[in-house]
Amino acid sequence: MTAEETIQRVREAMAALSQGDIDAAGTLVHPEYTYTVRGRASISGVYHGWEAMAGVLRRILDIDAV
Repeated sequence: MTAEETIQRVREAMAALSQGDIDAAGTLVHPEYTYTVRGRASISGVYHGWEAMAGVLRRILDIDAV
């Protein structure tokens, strides 16, 4: 994948997330994705795999909807 393709993929994933479309973003992320949420919040931690991170994003959306 070229740098330009990578940049485009990131843009598409961010656009999907900005619309709340977690599933669409997940199709653009490597399955072995790892992400760290720093701090002391209830969502802080290291997430391995897109499904783990998608769960956190869904929690954030649920909190925001309250």
